[in-house]
Amino acid sequence: MAGFEGLRLFPYYLNSGRLGLLADIDFQTEAQNPLVENSGERVQAMRNVAATAEDLLRSGRFANLTEFVATKDAEGERVLGFVWGVFTFSGAAEAIRRAQEGKPPRSAKLRATIPMAAAEYELIGEMSNDHFYSTTSISVLKGKKRMLVAGHFEFHGQKVEVFPYIIGEEAEGGGSLPLTFSASIRVYPQHIDAFKRVEHNPHPTEADLKVIESMPEAAVKQAFADIIGEPYVSKDWGGREIRPPDHAPDDRGRANVGSFHLQGPVRAWPTASRKDGQARRSAHSRLR
Repeated sequence: MAGFEGLRLFPYYLNSGRLGLLADIDFQTEAQNPLVENSGERVQAMRNVAATAEDLLRSGRFANLTEFVATKDAEGERVLGFVWGVFTFSGAAEAIRRAQEGKPPRSAKLRATIPMAAAEYELIGEMSNDHFYSTTSISVLKGKKRMLVAGHFEFHGQKVEVFPYIIGEEAEGGGSLPLTFSASIRVYPQHIDAFKRVEHNPHPTEADLKVIESMPEAAVKQAFADIIGEPYVSKDWGGREIRPPDHAPDDRGRANVGSFHLQGPVRAWPTASRKDGQARRSAHSRLR
């Protein structure tokens, strides 16, 4: 499926029973063991489940949930699909601790509010101790994290019940899993559902832009942070100086200054003559 070819799955949660049924594969019985009964045999069995999960994603067995909602009436539907989004995970460590102490089970939770088509949907689901991939999963699946979630999704109005079969991240490349996750994980704009929708939207009108202009800057920044999974919005900074020989100075012989910025839909606006020089230098710096 487009977007999954050549990418390697870093799994944190795999429902081996459901994935085996989808792929018509009988996994080793150790794949059904809970994480508290982890063993070398379970590790190998879960690796086999992870390989099958990759194959199922690449083959298109899971529908893109955002595309499904945009083209069909999802009300009352139970959809086998996947979605990228910022989820809030909670209760995994507590669930494992209770299992270790022999107490009655308590499932971990996941939830998210994700825009799809013209509405926002509240996704809520549970995770079983039997399906955590490894002990690393417990430390990763907590708080807000941007994750791929694949499984069954039941639509009831704006609420969606999630039955997760795969929770993980995608990383470029094949072969053995790289040791440094941060150096290998890549997320492209087309993989972010909220960004991908822009491709199908008409160009904004002047009225649309006035609405955006009226939004508080802090709210806009927080929205972007939520979409890309950043836990907070850092303070603005003045940029860093870019000196020769890497970059030439500006037309007044001064070093250019560059910084991060967000660029949205724009239209031409009159510029006061006294600001023309500043505007040209700012544009020149951004284009470098």
